[in-house]
Amino acid sequence: MSSERALVRNEKYLNNYQEWVDSTRFREFLGTVRDAFGAAAFKDGHEICDVFRYPTSVIMVVHHANDFAEAELSFFMDYLQQQVLTMDYYNYMSDRRGETMDGGIVVETHRHYLKPRIKPGVAKTELIDRKFGNIILETTFEGQYPVFFKLTCNYYNERNQKKELSFDTLMQELLR
Repeated sequence: MSSERALVRNEKYLNNYQEWVDSTRFREFLGTVRDAFGAAAFKDGHEICDVFRYPTSVIMVVHHANDFAEAELSFFMDYLQQQVLTMDYYNYMSDRRGETMDGGIVVETHRHYLKPRIKPGVAKTELIDRKFGNIILETTFEGQYPVFFKLTCNYYNERNQKKELSFDTLMQELLR
């Protein structure tokens, strides 16, 4: 059985998130993910990160590692959401979806779906700037335990739009 509802962060979560962002641990975490992404995208891979490139999307998956605190993948998802919002995107939707699997394991996914702002009044002769395409940030849990974080960029294939900026450029901006 599957269910879907809005993703709302309570005050305690928001306070813990802000403490994390202000901590040296945040910088260490970001450095770990940056190194893992670099190895997964440009070298022989990395045990906590995978990068999948398709014609209309690119996906980065960060697997929960033993040295990650339980909330860090959720905090990371929310941090990236805030960074993407500064790039002239808007939050189209934030939700949480749950499903009970065979054996009674509950799998829940928290998601932020972000879209680029399109300037009103774009002339028919102008190309629409879709920036990095639509961006989906997700953290998946089994029970209460985080399993992985996923960032997906979905691209458009329309002639009246500028080619999206590269995924690697996005990651360079987000992980600095």
